[in-house]
Amino acid sequence: MYEFIAWSKLNPSEQAAWVQAVGSVVAILIAIAVPALAARSRFRTESAARKERMLNAALRVFDPISSLRESMAEFLETLSDDFDPENRGVRTDPNNGDYEPLIQPVIASVAVLDDLGTMAPAMRKFLFELIELDRFMKAIPAIQSSGVPAFWRANLPDIRDRIREVVGSADFVIAEMRKVMVSPASQ
Repeated sequence: MYEFIAWSKLNPSEQAAWVQAVGSVVAILIAIAVPALAARSRFRTESAARKERMLNAALRVFDPISSLRESMAEFLETLSDDFDPENRGVRTDPNNGDYEPLIQPVIASVAVLDDLGTMAPAMRKFLFELIELDRFMKAIPAIQSSGVPAFWRANLPDIRDRIREVVGSADFVIAEMRKVMVSPASQ
């Protein structure tokens, strides 16, 4: 068994050695703890800043995407076989289905992708589908003027499907943004 060595029985040089040993251990522990605590604090600060950027980016693109989605839905309604322009009911789209001018501002939102965090993949998919639709729709007048005047009517089912796909992606992106914006963690 170990015998307890009374502090007072140690000579001054032994006491100094013990103080130095204990002090060295405490200094090593502090040298480890301080940077670890600083790194933890920095991580929390950076994480909060990323979350803030994500929320701000979502807020910047929410209205343009919602407006585009509403106009596309209105446009789809006008393409419906049973559409009656005289009996349209309540319309909430201020653009009356003219969604094309709303595309470029939404496509410009690609600049915020890096800040959208977990919403970025859904937004990227939506933007890709939107770009593809925009290119297709812009090609129609050129195709019709080059000798295929019935292209629009002949491809109406495909046009509807493409627009529905983009509207579906917009719905998903909007739902993701709503979840993030109203979650307790975002407040």
